[in-house]
Amino acid sequence: MLLDKVAQNCVEVATDKVGCTAIQKCLGHVGGMPLELLMTGIVCNAMVLALDPYGNYVLQYVIKMGVKKMVIEVLHGNFVRLSMDKHASNVVEDLLRYSEENDVAVIVEEIMTSRDFLTVVRDPFGNYVAQRALEFTKGGLRFELSFLINSYRKNLQNHIFGKRVLAEAMKILMEGNWFNV
Repeated sequence: MLLDKVAQNCVEVATDKVGCTAIQKCLGHVGGMPLELLMTGIVCNAMVLALDPYGNYVLQYVIKMGVKKMVIEVLHGNFVRLSMDKHASNVVEDLLRYSEENDVAVIVEEIMTSRDFLTVVRDPFGNYVAQRALEFTKGGLRFELSFLINSYRKNLQNHIFGKRVLAEAMKILMEGNWFNV
């Protein structure tokens, strides 16, 4: 069957300009076992697809379809690197936007505990991930993230990308109602 071939070659198809659109159409119009095979192929190759100019769109499509937890499991341990990549940062942002609170926490805590945390916040792509992290974390983690960002105030206040993240963190700290969010 054609979809079996697409599933077997999902990386080649998803990383092609035309194939990227075709695979998304397949995802939107099939069900059952063919859909499961295709989704499995995409999720298993999430790292390659996240970094690809076309493949990242396929991965984002799968995330929006609801397959978030498995993508997070496959990408776990790479969120810092992915956050600073032009294409993969969009995948990380979508994971933050569409995931449950506990799954968001997994991503954010991985980034927060990295020795490259400041690099992510000051990165041309990573700063957007940091802003989404501030937007989609809740309660104590949101405060902890805001506080951590504020602790780098001197490194961020005059930095072209870092100052945006710092401004968002300061807004949260000034509101003071982080545990009610």
